[in-house]
Amino acid sequence: MKSGRMVIAVLMTLFGVAFGAMAAVAVYGHTRVLRPATFADRVVASLNDEHVQSLVSAKLTAIVVERGGTAVDSVTVETAINRVVASPALTKVARTQAEAAERRVTQGSARDFSVDLESALPLLVAQLQKIDPARAEMLRRVSGALPVTWEPPVRATTIRRIVDTVRVVAFAAPVLSALLLIVAFVIAPKRRLLLAWAGVLMVAGALAGLYAMQRLRSTAMDRVPGDDVAYGAIWDIFVEGLRSWWIVTLGIGVFALVVGVLRPLRR
Repeated sequence: MKSGRMVIAVLMTLFGVAFGAMAAVAVYGHTRVLRPATFADRVVASLNDEHVQSLVSAKLTAIVVERGGTAVDSVTVETAINRVVASPALTKVARTQAEAAERRVTQGSARDFSVDLESALPLLVAQLQKIDPARAEMLRRVSGALPVTWEPPVRATTIRRIVDTVRVVAFAAPVLSALLLIVAFVIAPKRRLLLAWAGVLMVAGALAGLYAMQRLRSTAMDRVPGDDVAYGAIWDIFVEGLRSWWIVTLGIGVFALVVGVLRPLRR
């Protein structure tokens, strides 16, 4: 009888820790990435990286030069755009547009992340005015927005399904994990052994999570065009925070293992 209860408790602990790992990823994604305000905060943070600034500047320069034609001097425009992208004045514009773009993709019908920096045009004109007043006046007459578009590697409909799934898992997985672990410890005849087993599973799960993060980053960088340093910086700003969650899980697992081995629990 006791052995049967122990087997059940071990299996429940296995599934409880597995759901806990799923909960960690889902809760991180839901609270630290997918909320529009949080997403916008990370976009703004990425603009503080010099490699990301260079990537954005190059794209905006190409758009402005194409829009302005032969009347635009690319070197002059690039200098002005570099100043704008590196300026704090762009932060408010980028935050608002990034938040709106995230909502369009995850909640609406958009196919990509399109950010229209029309409100950034006056900032660019002001910077260009200091360098080349004649071209600044020409740029002032440029109509339309300055679209910066990123097409996700998967279709927007897939992204919306992922977002919906993450939301559900972020609420359900922690509850299932807690219930399974609590019931497992209630019915286990050997709680010290079960605690050590839970610690082993948590350590294994944390190490697997850390390894998966590294592999996913390498795979993602292999698929991006051009400046993978800039894309790597963006990846780190959005995803790297999950590493600390796995490290905390690793520490808790080691603690549980040590306590389970060295300090018998009263049943």
